[in-house]
Amino acid sequence: MPHATSDHFDGKTFFNPGEESDRGLLDLIKWKLTSRAAPWPERVDVARQPLPPAPAPEGIVATCVGHSTVLLRTASATILTDPIFSERASPVPWAGPRRVAPPGVDFDAMPRVDVVLLSHDHFDHWSSRPWATARCSPARAFGGSSSSTGGRPTPGRRG
Repeated sequence: MPHATSDHFDGKTFFNPGEESDRGLLDLIKWKLTSRAAPWPERVDVARQPLPPAPAPEGIVATCVGHSTVLLRTASATILTDPIFSERASPVPWAGPRRVAPPGVDFDAMPRVDVVLLSHDHFDHWSSRPWATARCSPARAFGGSSSSTGGRPTPGRRG
């Protein structure tokens, strides 16, 4: 199947437009073997922000909540993408990597969510916190591609 070309894809290879480099694979290997990563912070303070005003009748408001979570609001619906409100990225609350930064929007300040959009099937994008409240009990939840469905989108019902 042919792939469409773009300013950063020639139909076969992705590249950074306007950037030429004489560095190759050996340079990459040398860099990885000799570099030292900066220490990962234990916590990064994020000042929670109030939600922006509701959109105009024909408008849309997008609010970055954090990580992959975005709150999309129109005059007729509220959509939450890839919700992550848990303290850990894990299927259990006592294991897995901890959050470094809290969500930028307080969950309790969000409007009722009508639709949840899951772009891919990571367990941390369907954490239990939001679904334990009436504020977020969407009638529809749509999932991204999953190996269990052969890569097809997986719509599901909730509520």
